[in-house]
Amino acid sequence: MPPSPEIPGTVQADIYALGMVLYVISTGREPVFFPEISTTLAETTGPVDFMRLNAIIIKACQPDCAQRYASATELRRDLMGAQQAGKENETTRRD
Repeated sequence: MPPSPEIPGTVQADIYALGMVLYVISTGREPVFFPEISTTLAETTGPVDFMRLNAIIIKACQPDCAQRYASATELRRDLMGAQQAGKENETTRRD
Protein backbone atom coordinates (compact mmCIF):
# COMPACT_ATOMS: atom_id res chain seq x y z
CA MET A 1 0.00 0.00 0.00
CA PRO A 2 1.24 3.47 -0.78
CA PRO A 3 1.69 5.99 2.01
CA SER A 4 -1.48 7.86 2.89
CA PRO A 5 -3.22 9.92 1.68
CA GLU A 6 -2.15 8.43 -1.66
CA ILE A 7 -4.74 6.07 -3.11
CA PRO A 8 -3.87 2.53 -4.24
CA GLY A 9 -4.30 1.38 -7.81
CA THR A 10 -2.31 4.06 -9.60
CA VAL A 11 0.95 3.54 -11.45
CA GLN A 12 2.79 5.48 -8.78
CA ALA A 13 1.20 3.42 -5.99
CA ASP A 14 2.13 0.20 -7.79
CA ILE A 15 5.73 1.34 -8.19
CA TYR A 16 5.83 2.08 -4.46
CA ALA A 17 4.35 -1.35 -3.69
CA LEU A 18 6.88 -3.13 -5.91
CA GLY A 19 9.69 -1.18 -4.25
CA MET A 20 8.45 -2.40 -0.87
CA VAL A 21 8.29 -5.98 -2.12
CA LEU A 22 11.89 -5.64 -3.30
CA TYR A 23 12.83 -4.22 0.09
CA VAL A 24 11.22 -7.13 1.95
CA ILE A 25 12.65 -9.89 -0.22
CA SER A 26 16.12 -8.38 -0.39
CA THR A 27 16.47 -7.51 3.29
CA GLY A 28 14.20 -10.02 5.01
CA ARG A 29 12.69 -7.15 7.00
CA GLU A 30 9.11 -6.02 7.37
CA PRO A 31 8.04 -2.88 5.43
CA VAL A 32 7.62 -1.01 8.70
CA PHE A 33 11.43 -0.99 9.06
CA PHE A 34 11.97 0.79 5.73
CA PRO A 35 14.40 2.43 5.02
CA GLU A 36 16.60 0.52 7.51
CA ILE A 37 18.80 -1.96 5.74
CA SER A 38 20.02 -5.38 6.70
CA THR A 39 23.76 -5.90 6.91
CA THR A 40 23.15 -9.45 5.68
CA LEU A 41 22.21 -8.15 2.25
CA ALA A 42 25.40 -6.15 1.92
CA GLU A 43 27.43 -9.16 3.06
CA THR A 44 25.83 -11.62 0.63
CA THR A 45 25.64 -9.44 -2.48
CA GLY A 46 28.76 -7.35 -2.12
CA PRO A 47 28.78 -3.63 -1.40
CA VAL A 48 28.62 -2.44 -5.02
CA ASP A 49 25.67 -4.67 -5.95
CA PHE A 50 23.94 -3.81 -2.70
CA MET A 51 24.26 -0.06 -3.22
CA ARG A 52 22.94 -0.36 -6.77
CA LEU A 53 19.84 -2.29 -5.67
CA ASN A 54 19.35 -0.13 -2.59
CA ALA A 55 19.30 3.04 -4.72
CA ILE A 56 16.55 1.54 -6.90
CA ILE A 57 14.48 0.53 -3.86
CA ILE A 58 14.90 3.96 -2.26
CA LYS A 59 13.74 5.71 -5.44
CA ALA A 60 10.76 3.38 -5.90
CA CYS A 61 9.66 3.91 -2.29
CA GLN A 62 9.86 7.68 -2.11
CA PRO A 63 6.91 9.04 -0.12
CA ASP A 64 6.59 11.87 -2.67
CA CYS A 65 5.19 10.48 -5.96
CA ALA A 66 7.12 13.07 -7.96
CA GLN A 67 10.43 11.62 -6.71
CA ARG A 68 9.56 8.01 -7.61
CA TYR A 69 10.11 6.34 -10.94
CA ALA A 70 7.80 7.91 -13.52
CA SER A 71 6.90 4.55 -15.03
CA ALA A 72 7.28 0.81 -14.58
CA THR A 73 9.41 0.86 -17.73
CA GLU A 74 11.90 3.20 -16.07
CA LEU A 75 12.01 1.01 -12.95
CA ARG A 76 12.49 -2.11 -15.08
CA ARG A 77 15.32 -0.45 -17.00
CA ASP A 78 17.20 0.27 -13.78
CA LEU A 79 16.56 -3.24 -12.42
CA MET A 80 17.82 -4.80 -15.64
CA GLY A 81 20.87 -2.53 -15.55
CA ALA A 82 21.59 -3.55 -11.97
CA GLN A 83 21.23 -7.20 -12.90
CA GLN A 84 23.60 -6.83 -15.84
CA ALA A 85 26.14 -4.92 -13.75
CA GLY A 86 25.91 -7.64 -11.08
CA LYS A 87 26.67 -10.30 -13.69
CA GLU A 88 29.65 -8.30 -14.90
CA ASN A 89 30.89 -7.89 -11.32
CA GLU A 90 30.52 -11.64 -10.77
CA THR A 91 32.55 -12.38 -13.89
CA THR A 92 35.25 -9.93 -12.80
CA ARG A 93 35.42 -11.49 -9.31
CA ARG A 94 35.91 -14.96 -10.80
CA ASP A 95 38.77 -13.84 -13.08
